[in-house]
Amino acid sequence: MYNTAFLCTYKLHDDDDHQDTLYRHEYLYAFGLTEYDSDKIMETLEYIYNKLKDNTDFIEIVESHPHFRNENNNKNYEIVLQFLFSFHTFNLFHACLTYLLSNDNTRDCTDADMYTIIHEMFIKNKKLLIDEISKK
Repeated sequence: MYNTAFLCTYKLHDDDDHQDTLYRHEYLYAFGLTEYDSDKIMETLEYIYNKLKDNTDFIEIVESHPHFRNENNNKNYEIVLQFLFSFHTFNLFHACLTYLLSNDNTRDCTDADMYTIIHEMFIKNKKLLIDEISKK
């Protein structure tokens, strides 16, 4: 199960090393882990996708990622979902998931909310995302 009961704070710190350490801790905490476990992480990602795959806000966020379609024009839901947990976008995506997975989610995000989220995750951080993806 994904832990939505906390705020990501790793980007609130100035020191890069501290940001990195805190990001890793918050990443594991979001997945309910104390150490990295790829099987549990993939299981949780599958849970998130299955729970939200019919939510238009979630789909819009995932499909707005610059690498949603691969070179063969195939959709990359699984890969993009993993990218959304990267250092550059995790804090924003976690906030989205907290909203989307909450039980009192009775309204969709407004267009302005979605624009802000997408702008922050993919337009403002586009170079950072491309650099990160190139390293893999």
